[in-house]
Amino acid sequence: MKGIKCHYEKLQTFVLSGLLFVSFILPAYAKTGKDIFIENKCNKCHSIKSQGIEPTEESLKKKKKITDLSGAGIERKSDWIKKFLKKEVANEEGEKHKEKWKGSEEDLDIISKWLEEQKTKISDEEIKSWIEELQKKVK
Repeated sequence: MKGIKCHYEKLQTFVLSGLLFVSFILPAYAKTGKDIFIENKCNKCHSIKSQGIEPTEESLKKKKKITDLSGAGIERKSDWIKKFLKKEVANEEGEKHKEKWKGSEEDLDIISKWLEEQKTKISDEEIKSWIEELQKKVK
């Protein structure tokens, strides 16, 4: 019995040590809004120059219309952004988001809050020039 008790205590210590290790490591690997943005291929139609997020090479080659979201949070709150991504509301031009959000609710919460934090105003001219430079590099 003594040997079994010793093995049980070692196993218990090992499991508790593993759980403790994981509890410290997992927060370091939590997804960020930027991760979710790229993972969901939002950069097929959008860029965020202030965060160094360029449109996809495919979008640049096809010369797709790219909307930069560096200043998304200047006029938008996360609740509106969530509704827009779920195609529940339209923008001022009466347009709804092109694609309905397909990710998880948790990811939607994270990305909408992150987009609300994007408050860097970049002129349309600067974005246009930047996109043109990127297009030249992918030819």
